[in-house]
This record gives sequence, structure tokens and C-alpha cells, in this order.
Amino acid sequence: MASLRKEFEHLEIQLEEIKSATNNFSEENVIGHGGFGKVYKGELSHSHSEGKSMVALKRLDRRHGQGDSEFHKEVRMLSRYRNENIISLVGFSSGRDEMILVYEYASRGSLDRHLTDVTLTWTQRIKELHDLKMSKEYEEIVNAAVPPLNYRSLNELKVLLTEGFQVNEGKTWLSVNEKGEHIERIYIQSCNPHPLSGYFENDLLVDPADYGILNSRFPGGRYYDYRYSFKARVRGEYLTPHISYTANLIFQYRFQGVNSYNPLRYKIDGESKVFIIYPSTHLREDGWFIAPLYHFTTQHTTANLQFVFERRSTELLVAGIEFQPSEEKVSIVNDIKKK
Repeated sequence: MASLRKEFEHLEIQLEEIKSATNNFSEENVIGHGGFGKVYKGELSHSHSEGKSMVALKRLDRRHGQGDSEFHKEVRMLSRYRNENIISLVGFSSGRDEMILVYEYASRGSLDRHLTDVTLTWTQRIKELHDLKMSKEYEEIVNAAVPPLNYRSLNELKVLLTEGFQVNEGKTWLSVNEKGEHIERIYIQSCNPHPLSGYFENDLLVDPADYGILNSRFPGGRYYDYRYSFKARVRGEYLTPHISYTANLIFQYRFQGVNSYNPLRYKIDGESKVFIIYPSTHLREDGWFIAPLYHFTTQHTTANLQFVFERRSTELLVAGIEFQPSEEKVSIVNDIKKK
């Protein structure tokens, strides 16, 4: 809790200001209920804003089974990732007895309320429902989004899908390309990276901020400091069936200035492989290196791969594994140096 307050102190709102805005959590200010607890509306004037603004406030009710971890996760995610189609976090209040999230107020309300507006004709209602109709796969993705997506048309949803967002409780970054194929990035901390030697287990997941690097491909994620051999289990859950994919390792070098090629040796489900990293070839414009590890064709929406990476001399900072749709088979060869 102390670390949360220090990191996001610019978002903290005093409880007294929230009580004033909600008339001391009056039932007359309640506009909804959810898994987190009651949602209130109120006109808030606090120390970090000029004038008053209408806001929506979620008040944690622990009887619903949620608590500190869900509260902290939502503060971190909504403060780091903003989009015009996602309701923004205005601030929060936390203390011994109260945990409250404050959002901008969506004046038009939810879709179901909008459709029951008596001024709408049935033709208008049907048109809006038609525009919002999604395929089953889109519906599954939207339901898994963290934080929830806010959109009012299929076109708005497609923009969000192209830009990408977190799913699977923040373990995965998902986007959709122009062909409608899913691109899935699995955060390295979600792959349960485990060194084959037990001496370094507590020290190898690091914060990108410690290295002054923006983790643009895995927002909010951590790095795995890869020098010693380790294993990782990678599970894709939202892949497009019956297309070709390449599983890519996304990383940066721990120390800048590596210009020579070097081999990346690993095993995929027990089979030894080697890929030669050429810095001039595999460095992308955003500063990330992409090393293709495995090429396969999906039969379903899921993939479950076990990687074992060998010890190396050039230290890498690994952000995660990306499942990228691929039309061409990548050059990955079996490693036959050992018998």
C-alpha cells in the first residue's frame, strides 16, 4: 500500500472530498452495482483539479470477494494505459477502512440504458444493435479485456482491437491485424520463468524503469534477466485457428553496443534448436529485438509450449513471447552440436 501511494500520489484524493461529493455515500447517489461494490456519482472538487467535475466512484465491498490486489491492479493499469474509448481513472482513495476508485463520468450511461431511451425509435435501436453485433471470438476477447473496453460501435471496437489491450488478468497483450488474425504477447512473468540453477530465483525478474527503458511491447510488464539457463512455459489462449504462427522471443541486450552475431540455443518441447541473432537484422525500430523460436500451424485457439534456454555469455533482458501470424517459415535449425 505504501509503494502504491508513493508511485501514484498524484492521483490520491482525500476521503473527505469523496464523502462530500457523494453526500456521505448517500443511496440517492448510487448509479449501479458490480463485483467491486456500489457505484456512486458525484460532483468532485479536489486538490488536483480546477473547478468541479462529475465523476463515478466505485467503493470496495469486500463481501464481493475482491480486495487489495484487484484494487492495486486497476490503479496501475488505468493510470498507465489510456485510450479515448476507455473510461479514464481520475484518482483513488485508500485507507484502513475504505478503498475507492474514481473515474470520469460517462454521461450517456451503459448501452442497455441508452437503448431504453424513449426518444429512440425501434429502427434506431435495431441499427445500433446491428452496429454493435460482434462475432463470437470478438465477444470472448472483449469479455476478457482488463480494464473493460468502452465503445459504442463496431468501428470503435475495431480500433481498440488494432491498438491492443490486456486480457487474461493482465498476463497477455492482445491485438488483431488487418486480416482479423490475433497477435498474442505473453508477458515473461506469466511464463513462470525458472532458472535451472536454484541460486537466482528471487533476483531475475526486474523492473524496466531500473534500466530507463519503456516497455512499449509489453506495457506494465517486467523483464527476465537472461544469462543463466532457464525454462519457461508459454500458453497462448486467443490464437486464430488454422493459420501459421511464429513464436518470437522479444528482448533487449542488457548492455548496449552488441554488434556481432551470436547464437541463441534452446529446446522446444525437448527438441534442441539454435537461432543466430544478427543485431543489424533483428533489431526493430522501437529498439526491441525479435528472435523467431518456433514455427507452427494452429489447430485450435490455444498453444502450450515448454522452452528451455541455455546459458549464454551475452546477457539479455527478456520481455516475453509473441505469437505472430506468419506466411513464411522462419530459418530455425535443429542444434546437433550435442549427441
